[in-house]
Amino acid sequence: MEKLKAATVFFEVANMDRALAFYRDVLGLPEKIRFGNDWAEVDAGTISIGLHPTEAGEPVTQGGGGIVSF
Repeated sequence: MEKLKAATVFFEVANMDRALAFYRDVLGLPEKIRFGNDWAEVDAGTISIGLHPTEAGEPVTQGGGGIVSF
């Protein structure tokens, strides 16, 4: 049986600049790409972490926000 491997994990964020600064500056993950405030990705080794804004800057709901794609 072939094993599935995650390619991208993405999270909804309320503030793109703040979220990207955390992953890039605090965790030290290199920024791969950014499309303004619509999408950004950082390189986390074997996967990419994608950041996507919530609707109109709404806060992220408690316990939600993450999606894994294969």
